[in-house]
Amino acid sequence: MNLLPELTFFIAGLSKAVCGGLRVAYVVPPAALFKTVKRRILATHWTLPPLMAEIATRWINDGTAMTTLSTKKTEAEIRHRLAYKIIGAPFIKEKAASSYVWIDLPSEWTAEIFINEAFENRVAVLGDGSFRVTPEALKPGIRLCLGAAPDRQRLETGLIKIAAMLKDGPGGSFGII
Repeated sequence: MNLLPELTFFIAGLSKAVCGGLRVAYVVPPAALFKTVKRRILATHWTLPPLMAEIATRWINDGTAMTTLSTKKTEAEIRHRLAYKIIGAPFIKEKAASSYVWIDLPSEWTAEIFINEAFENRVAVLGDGSFRVTPEALKPGIRLCLGAAPDRQRLETGLIKIAAMLKDGPGGSFGII
């Protein structure tokens, strides 16, 4: 916002950062566009559910939102380090903590076959097609959610299975007939 305040919109939502069911977001437009944005929001949204607004306001004011965000961030960092330790380079490039990790697949894998074999191993992943802007944008890969596992032990079990699949290659369950 400091570089181009006349062009920058600040938008933040609570559903990802604090609580999935708390569908409240905030927008701070550039000063010159405030009235226009306000009119557009009022024209497209009647009102925010009052209970959601009240919960969001209280949680922001009493520190619950910040505490929850901090806890989630710490857990994401721990889970990301675990994924990097088990799967690591060259499959995972980014080291910044996130709730997701992108895994580049070796050339012998297609995303479709990897997804199917992972599913057979009781690990759910999403393929590259769901996140590709253009077909040429990325080499084959999968997106692995690190936050879906209910605990770190289950996450570690899934990561070990993924690492073994990457090391061993396709299992041949989709042979050519």
